[in-house]
Amino acid sequence: MSEDNTDSAPKQTPEITQKEKSSDTVVLPCSSSKGRRVYDKRNYCLYCAKPVFKLSRHLERNHSDKKEVAAAFQYPTKSKERQRIWNRLTNLGNFAHNKDVLKSGKGQLAARKRPSYTKKAKDFLHCLHCRGLFLKKPMYRHMKVCPERVKNETVFGRKNIASRCALQTLGDLSITDGFRNILSEMIYDDVTQTAMEDEVLLQFGELMFTHHGTDPKKHEYIRQYLRQLARLVLEAKKITPLEKLKDFFLPSCFPHVVSAVNVVAGYNAENKTYSNPSLAIKLGYHLQKACGIVEGNAVKSGDEKSAESARNFLSLYKRKWNKHISAGALTAIKKTKLKRAKKVPFAQDVIRLNIHVENVHLLAEKKLRESPCTENYAALANVILSRTIFFNRRSVLEVSSVELTAFESRQKSNLQDGMDISVTDLERKMCRFFVRIDIQGKCGRTVPVLLKPSLESAIELLVKVRETCGVPSQNPYLFGRPNALTAYAGAQCIQKYVKECGAKDPAALTSTKIRKHYGKMLQLMNLNEDEADQILGPNNQVRSLGQQLDDVEIHSDERGQQAASWDYNEPSDAGCEPTGTNVTVTSKYFESDKKGSKIKGKHKWEEAEVLAVERHMMQLIKEHKVPQKDECVQCLEAEPALRTRSWKGVKDYVRNRITALKRTPKQ
Repeated sequence: MSEDNTDSAPKQTPEITQKEKSSDTVVLPCSSSKGRRVYDKRNYCLYCAKPVFKLSRHLERNHSDKKEVAAAFQYPTKSKERQRIWNRLTNLGNFAHNKDVLKSGKGQLAARKRPSYTKKAKDFLHCLHCRGLFLKKPMYRHMKVCPERVKNETVFGRKNIASRCALQTLGDLSITDGFRNILSEMIYDDVTQTAMEDEVLLQFGELMFTHHGTDPKKHEYIRQYLRQLARLVLEAKKITPLEKLKDFFLPSCFPHVVSAVNVVAGYNAENKTYSNPSLAIKLGYHLQKACGIVEGNAVKSGDEKSAESARNFLSLYKRKWNKHISAGALTAIKKTKLKRAKKVPFAQDVIRLNIHVENVHLLAEKKLRESPCTENYAALANVILSRTIFFNRRSVLEVSSVELTAFESRQKSNLQDGMDISVTDLERKMCRFFVRIDIQGKCGRTVPVLLKPSLESAIELLVKVRETCGVPSQNPYLFGRPNALTAYAGAQCIQKYVKECGAKDPAALTSTKIRKHYGKMLQLMNLNEDEADQILGPNNQVRSLGQQLDDVEIHSDERGQQAASWDYNEPSDAGCEPTGTNVTVTSKYFESDKKGSKIKGKHKWEEAEVLAVERHMMQLIKEHKVPQKDECVQCLEAEPALRTRSWKGVKDYVRNRITALKRTPKQ
């Protein structure tokens, strides 16, 4: 066959409907005749988009005036440099063709290496560097040795590569770079693919990013919300006529939406219960936001009929959603809470866990100093993250998301006035002796993350070898993971050591319960004798704390009583107002830190505090509007008189004022 005939040959494009386009776009296998391979592979020209057998000859005859083609002829025939240029032009031409095929759903994809049997388009991905089409499974290996890869460029993790490659193929999605980065970190599967291909889903994710994108801690929530809604769309495709999220918001489709939500949330028609009731509640909120997006799109395009349908759907939702979904889901949540056993960890299990992580720390640090590698880095990072969580009454997420720049600006000094009320007296004393990292707590105020000298030196080692061990320079987190832009998950790290330490009841050893019931015990246990003398004075009994606790026999019916002896009456890390519900238990281990402790009652609002709140919130009180968290935090930061208050306390005060105002009879 001559080249001219090849160039003019029509593309083999089977008729594929829009509904089937993603599943019926295929990559054909190699041809064979009587056991012998037939060389009939066609590549697509970057300049004229024609399929040809001999692409280099086609480029030489028809496109020699192009700059890239002319550059190839500067090198000898069959040289590596010339072959590299041909490969690049081949990949770019096939990439342009494949994008058109994926967009239209008609045609066959041109792969770099054809499979032995016909495969679906979803089994292939384009390389980020050379744009060649490869199977998903070997893509990670190819990208590590891709000839087009820039030297010292970040190598992303195996799970993240697929999403980045898919986004590249989809091209312009009319989304911001920040939201695109969030999408690129999602695991690529049918759910993620649905999210990337649905316009309203992308707009929903962009809306979430606009509200929460400035806080890196919220990025994972954005991904979760997007996947929850995408799962609903996938399920609706299976059991209802609905295809896209925008199809949901017709009043006639309300029963279909309810059916899909019930399936996703695991509704049992016989027992009338949900296996995942919280998901049903969340999907209701997501659908309201998505309906608003669809209505806004219709108004912008002048489609008043669609806008009216969206408004009618929302009206129907407000009248019937509680009856069909919310009421049953909330009942299931309440029943689950009542049935769930409220286990308190054994004190000896907590002690055993703490000793285990100390031993692992010593061994992991020694190995990393002797041999810096990814495995040793991960071992030390996990154990130091766990020990830092134990030594601080902070949530797992707060410690895990500490950034490298915050560690580099660490300090040792007395606490400032702007510190959160949740910072305990013991922590305030320790701030004078240990370095601390100031971070923003849950309630918007500054809280310290304290570091003992042993923890500080280990973290300095992690920072020193992080690039050697494969942590990308773009990774902002102190406990960053190799070959990723995220941090290690503190809860997973702790659970790994819980399984290893030989605890009696490992199920009760969660990070939240440890922090709630044994936070101070762990802080005292991690102080050596000299540190305890400096912080608590010479008469403290921390020296014998570990030995005496080892001799304590704890039985299953004594969990709560033992935990209560450690649950001293100080504000929790949530930063809420102390309400006097905790019972002060006298313990000989805390005599130096609890002189004159009394049961704390409700904190009466002083006149200066009331005036400070009224300066910022009076208009909201008059309008009967409860302030949002950001408004409360701004009020706290602007008024020194409120330094002992939390944002929740301010919000509750305004709510109470509004309630009192409503009860006042109108004159």
